[in-house]
Amino acid sequence: MPFQSSFALIKNHFALIASGFLLIFFSVYGQTVFIGVFLPQIRSELELSQTLIGSIYGAATFLSALIMIYSGKKSDDIPLLKFLSFVLFGLAIGCFLFASIKGPVTFFIAIFILRQFGQGLMVFMASTSINRYLDHNRGQAMAISSLAAPLHVAFFPPFALALLEYVTWQTLWIAFGLCVLFFLWPLFLYLLRNHQTTTHSLWEEKVKQDDIDRKDKQGPSHIVYYTRADVLKDWKFYCIIAIIIIPPCYTTAIFFFQSEIAAAKNITQLEFASSFVMFTILSIVMSFVSGFLIDKYGEAPSLGLQPVFYLVGLALFIWADTLWMLYIGLGLIGGSEGFSRTTGGPVLARLY
Repeated sequence: MPFQSSFALIKNHFALIASGFLLIFFSVYGQTVFIGVFLPQIRSELELSQTLIGSIYGAATFLSALIMIYSGKKSDDIPLLKFLSFVLFGLAIGCFLFASIKGPVTFFIAIFILRQFGQGLMVFMASTSINRYLDHNRGQAMAISSLAAPLHVAFFPPFALALLEYVTWQTLWIAFGLCVLFFLWPLFLYLLRNHQTTTHSLWEEKVKQDDIDRKDKQGPSHIVYYTRADVLKDWKFYCIIAIIIIPPCYTTAIFFFQSEIAAAKNITQLEFASSFVMFTILSIVMSFVSGFLIDKYGEAPSLGLQPVFYLVGLALFIWADTLWMLYIGLGLIGGSEGFSRTTGGPVLARLY
């Protein structure tokens, strides 16, 4: 039974899967869906135009993506818990800086740090760790950990909007930074306390054995280790990226302009945020569907279904003239996100 196999997987690899889940769940501090909640207040207080604030946000995100090429590589050289501690301290600093925004420069710095450590490295570490240490059922493992993404979409924006009725946005971001330092970091120290001597040691032994087997074998069955240059020369890499990049690109824009979209559709920002529940439900369902498809049939079915879901959902979202059409459109977009999150890591790990 699928659910029995999922429970067994969680039981056998609880620390790794739980860590992946928490990394993705709390990466929300660097995600557009959450930051977008506070942009109307920031624009108002700092008297910044929508064009300027969007340009700053885009530039900070682009710079973060460039640096990820190098910062992400460090996870191969530094023990997981040490690297994770570095990332969490960076995220906490980003939260505190966000609470101290005074103008365009500090806004850029805060967004860059939140995007680098939250949206970037935390999600990267979750995917990399699971796909590195699990050879079997990595599709299901990614599906379980990726549940955190739709859950944080459903929980954090309405939660923040509700709290903004009672406290300032600056106070909230100070609290988020303290949460990272005094709740999240100790929790990871506990979960991964034995990781280096157990899971990582077993993985190192397997890599060494694979290397020995590779040298002993001849013919097409030998193991090939790809460098970044090899991957960049492979046309299949660009085809896959063209598919899995669709949800993060367009969904980021939807979340960034959520207050403007709500106004254009004559609904409140809270009503718009409530539609994230449907996004979450279908994202969760399709994450599990994708995980089981990957483990049974490979990545091709999930890769094919993802853009279909997104195209239909985006069309409904654009032309929605009722709240229910908006809910269904965002739900299908969430379903595509579920396919994307679960498929991306395993397909790249299998190929390269």
